[in-house]
Amino acid sequence: MGMISILQRLIGHISVEEKDGVITVSGIKTKAVVSDMKNMWNSVRIPNNLFISQSAAEVSLDSFFAYEFYNALDILFEQSKTYLSRGVILKIMELLKENTWLGREVEVGDVVNYRRLRNFNLKPLDHQSNFIESYAINTVKMGLNGYYLASPPGSGKTFSGLLLHGLLELDTMIIVCPKNAIREVWLDNIEKYVKGEKECWLSDSGTPPPKGMDYYICHYEALPVLLNNVDIFKRKDVFIDLDESHHFNEVTSARTLSFIELCKQTACQHILWSSGTPFKALATEMVSFLRACDPLFTPEVEKRFKGIFGVSSSRANDILARRIGKSVFNVDKTVVRTDEPIEEDIKVQVKDSDRFTLEHVKQEMLEFITERLAFYKEHYNSYLQVFDEILAVFEQTLWDGERADFNNYLQKIDILKSTSDYRPLAELIRDVNAYEDSVIYPRLSAENRKEFKRVKGVVKYVELVIRGEALGRVLGRRRIECFKEIAKVVDYDGIIKASKKKVLIFSSFVEVVDIAVEHLKPTYKPAVVYGDTNKNIVKIMERFDNNPKVNPLVATLKSLSTAIPVISANTVVFLNNPFRDYEKNQAVSRVDRLGQDTQTYVINILLDTGDKQNLSTRNLDIMKWSKAEVDRLMGDTLEVNMESLTEGEVIPLVTSSSKDSGTASLSW
Repeated sequence: MGMISILQRLIGHISVEEKDGVITVSGIKTKAVVSDMKNMWNSVRIPNNLFISQSAAEVSLDSFFAYEFYNALDILFEQSKTYLSRGVILKIMELLKENTWLGREVEVGDVVNYRRLRNFNLKPLDHQSNFIESYAINTVKMGLNGYYLASPPGSGKTFSGLLLHGLLELDTMIIVCPKNAIREVWLDNIEKYVKGEKECWLSDSGTPPPKGMDYYICHYEALPVLLNNVDIFKRKDVFIDLDESHHFNEVTSARTLSFIELCKQTACQHILWSSGTPFKALATEMVSFLRACDPLFTPEVEKRFKGIFGVSSSRANDILARRIGKSVFNVDKTVVRTDEPIEEDIKVQVKDSDRFTLEHVKQEMLEFITERLAFYKEHYNSYLQVFDEILAVFEQTLWDGERADFNNYLQKIDILKSTSDYRPLAELIRDVNAYEDSVIYPRLSAENRKEFKRVKGVVKYVELVIRGEALGRVLGRRRIECFKEIAKVVDYDGIIKASKKKVLIFSSFVEVVDIAVEHLKPTYKPAVVYGDTNKNIVKIMERFDNNPKVNPLVATLKSLSTAIPVISANTVVFLNNPFRDYEKNQAVSRVDRLGQDTQTYVINILLDTGDKQNLSTRNLDIMKWSKAEVDRLMGDTLEVNMESLTEGEVIPLVTSSSKDSGTASLSW
């Protein structure tokens, strides 16, 4: 018997067929496949969600998961001990590539036309050319209607999008971006780098979008305007560029749903998501992208996808990372600047600084939480009564076909009311809130809507309400007071005189910006960017960039931490550090970016309270501390008040203590 015949006998007759969105693999020992996956990833969730059906010698799966199955087999092949033989594993992988969409081949020139580079005034950099090639290959091979450009702020994402649109030879480009980027970034780049006459519609123009424009530049909040006029894109090949796309990671937000609907209504085949802070190896952050860009990502597939990857952020990440690798083009930050910014902390002293120490804030939170626990215990029945009365009014509006969804909502409310551990219920909470936003609110009178919003949180999850109040009313208020006091004593003159170029000053809070500006005005001519001035941002930036007398630029992080380049400055000052590292990196990248010709400096203004920790240290650390402290304090408060409660009370307060954490929690 020949070697080939021996192998065939050992392997058996394995077949792979793809039909109507389903892949069937036959002639295998299903039990061995499932056991190997269970052992490799320590969970049955992966095979149970990956496979639609299983029999002794056959499995079927959605076509979407061909890539996951192939890569799971590839990982298993590298293991020293598996129930499946290596020959069987290789055979299945070979047939998957031969008989499913995994076998697609493509040439870059089939997708993009490099001759159209002549339509641009700027030559692409190496990373931009590599991105174009990666887009052309991977979108076809993966069957995607779009791609993700993960490129650090200041690396030329805007031009990359314009370039891709031009080389794809499409009719119209829709740009969805932050409002402050409409003119200063996108319109400016189009006018600078795209040759010839260009017709652009801008969403801040106050006019409805007309037919026949080359570019439609729309800010996030104006997406409904495009949707209401979507007929203007009929019989047009549309390219959509979603700028700062990390703002669309939450799939249940109205903004995200509107964007996905725009992609669907325009039948867009080329959607670019671009961000300096893309999704990580987390399934929940990929769902929005996959809904918009992968035709195989059906609602049923989404459910299975979450079942495989959504339970744990670490389980099967080796598989998920491979899909991300085929859907995302990553640009290294060194393409922006080789010299890292030089960072310096400057400590300042203020009057009565002890009130901003963590020790003082902790005591304030303890007193506040004790008061709120007592308040909600006393008034819970009145909240519940209002909640039930408004739901009774809403129930009268239901059609027969809507009652099942309403009953499902009520069941979820009962689950929330009966628990104190909300961590595993995040998706349930999102579902409940989405139902209220999309179904209940629109049918309520203005007065009932206001009352429902007031009471619903207390009824559903009073612990979360108290946590939020403690963090907002106590911690939040003290933080703003702290940064306002800091803004009064900063040596602005010394910082500005020491800077080689102009200075950019950030705070998270308008009140802090106002104080800084007032202290600067006697000596300097500061430019200011925040909510009230955003409508004039183009003129403000022109003055700052071109008028040597206008310095510094003082802005809120929300208004200027993304999109706008500020290379006329080389020093960035933070009157308070942002909550998240990526927000700080984006803010620094206004200055530290392509085109900057000077060493950049970052100055953090911090409160000096000696060896006592205070609220001006890194906000990320403060938030971690404060949330943990609120949890602990609520536990302490319960322990203090438990003796005054009895099981016979109308609203029993039940604790569930954890031996590991030493905390207790509420259950109404």
